[in-house]
Amino acid sequence: MKEATPAPAKDTSLPKPTASADPPPQPEAPKPSVNDESSKQAIVKVASPADTERLKKLLSRAYTNVTEENGWALVSRIEQYLRANHSDFDPRSYGASTFPKLLNTLDVFEVVQRKQGNGNAQFCRQRKRPAAYVDALKAAVSASKSADGWSGIADIRVYLHKNGHRQEDSGLNQVVEALKATRNFDMRDAGGTNKDFRLSSASR
Repeated sequence: MKEATPAPAKDTSLPKPTASADPPPQPEAPKPSVNDESSKQAIVKVASPADTERLKKLLSRAYTNVTEENGWALVSRIEQYLRANHSDFDPRSYGASTFPKLLNTLDVFEVVQRKQGNGNAQFCRQRKRPAAYVDALKAAVSASKSADGWSGIADIRVYLHKNGHRQEDSGLNQVVEALKATRNFDMRDAGGTNKDFRLSSASR
C-alpha cells in the first residue's frame, strides 16, 4: 500500500511589491485660510469709475452730517458714519488699505493732522469749488438776502436755477454742501433742516 504524499505547504508570505512607473503621490499644498488677510485683499473688487463717483457722493453726505461749524470734520467720524449707514463699505474696494489713505487718493478733501485732546487726530474739509461756481454762489446769496442780511437756501437754489447754474457743476450733491465747501459764507439754522447763509466778513 502506497503512503499518501503530503500536500505542499501554502506560501503565506506577503507578495513583494512590484515596481511602479508612477512617482508616489505628493501631499497637497495647504489651501490659504479664508481669514488670511492677503486672501481677503485678493478677492476685493476693483472699483469702477461709477463706483468712485458714488463714493464721492457718499463721502460728501457723511461730511455734511458730521462737520463742525469751522468746516472741519474728524476723519474717524466720517468713517463711522459711512460704516453705520453702509455696512458693505470697505476702503480696499477702492484700492486703499485704510480709510485715511482713501481720502488722500480722492480730489475731494483736504486732510491734515491736528491736536485732539492729549494726542493727535486727522481732520478733513472739502476742497474749494471751481471759481466760476463760487462766484455764482456769491451772486445768489447777495441777490436773495433778506433785510437782516441772510439768504434762505430755497431762494439761493431758485436764483441759481434761473441763471443757468446747475448744482452738478459744483461736484457735490447739494447746494448746501457747495456753500459750506467754499468757506466764503456764514451759516445759521433756520428751523428743521433748513439753513440760511450770508457772505462772511472776510469775503465781503
